[in-house]
Amino acid sequence: MQLAIEGMEKALASKEDWSRIADKWLSELPTGTKFTSEDLTYSIGYPAGDHADNANNAVGAKIRTWGNAGLTYRSGYTQSNNLRSHGRMIAEWTKI
Repeated sequence: MQLAIEGMEKALASKEDWSRIADKWLSELPTGTKFTSEDLTYSIGYPAGDHADNANNAVGAKIRTWGNAGLTYRSGYTQSNNLRSHGRMIAEWTKI
């Protein structure tokens, strides 16, 4: 678990401005709102500016950080709408 936390911190440290914008985005969601990583990136963009393999790890790190802080919880899975994801299943989260 410690390695996961260190990895999340590293991913977010390089994207502090994006991280602050993401926190504001979450704070403006009504309690009980369900969302995915795609909802987040559609709303505020990718940390690296565009979709790229292994360049946007801050998205997952941010969402997992919210869960660890008790701000959200994983409420299920849904099919991706991103064409690059080819309809794979992605986590759905609920704001507490």
